[in-house]
Amino acid sequence: MSNTPNSTNQDVPSELDNEDEISIIDLLTVLGENKWKLFFIPFICACIAAIYSLVLTPSYTAKAIYVNSSKPSNNSSQILDQLGGSLGGSVAGALGPNAGDALVGLLTSNAVRDQLIEKFDLQTYYKRKNLEDTRNVLLGVVKVSSDKKSSLITIEVKDKDPEFAANLTNAHLEALRKLQKRLSKEEAQQRRDYFEQQIEVISQKPFRDPFIQTALMHSLIRQYETARMDESRDSLVIQVVDPAITPIQRTTPKRAQIVLATGAITLSLTMLWIFIRNAMRNTASKPEAASRIAQLKSAWRIFKK
Repeated sequence: MSNTPNSTNQDVPSELDNEDEISIIDLLTVLGENKWKLFFIPFICACIAAIYSLVLTPSYTAKAIYVNSSKPSNNSSQILDQLGGSLGGSVAGALGPNAGDALVGLLTSNAVRDQLIEKFDLQTYYKRKNLEDTRNVLLGVVKVSSDKKSSLITIEVKDKDPEFAANLTNAHLEALRKLQKRLSKEEAQQRRDYFEQQIEVISQKPFRDPFIQTALMHSLIRQYETARMDESRDSLVIQVVDPAITPIQRTTPKRAQIVLATGAITLSLTMLWIFIRNAMRNTASKPEAASRIAQLKSAWRIFKK
């Protein structure tokens, strides 16, 4: 009598193991019975994906690399302040140790984008109705990044025309230089006008000590001449490391990845469909489950009778 419970307890794990083995065998059997569906459905879908990838318009990415050789300047933040809006607030004070970030901000500014839009007639090229939409397109196809350690600035442009992508990439440098020259000139003119006014005031104001007046005049004149020189000087300088060349290899579509991903996803969905269909058939064979299946079909019917 005492041996009966022990023998029962020993049989339970073996029965559970047998059930697990049977369930795995059943699943593999179901897959084997539907092996042709499991092969042909993903294969056909992968073929369709391959044909679709051939129809897609390829795009190419041109890349140019520049090096930031600018020196910290006390007047650099004043240049950015003239831009106003979010650009001035985001990069003001970044010049100096983080001059690369400021240059990225200038390269992605509307002032630079508008030059490119006008030069290449991008509103017509991208078939956009207004300037704002064209700027948003550039935001998506142009990528500007900066490496603080190496001071390298990278500009990447993606387009269906590889030659156009290279031209648009290289045009960023010219647009940046024009913007920087204009801002530097305006800032220098403001300083020159200020010192010119101060010189006039000092020259007309009587001083008890002529030596002090002369020293002030000499100091203001030096700063005035410096401002005049700065009107034609670039305070922000980037030099070309690698200009953009016409890319040969396409960036998108990545046909192999599209085909493989489509095949893998279709295979998984096909296996799930086979298991669900097999489970529904097994359940339908049981009389007590017929009403439940009828309720399930009725619940998912779109147009009810």
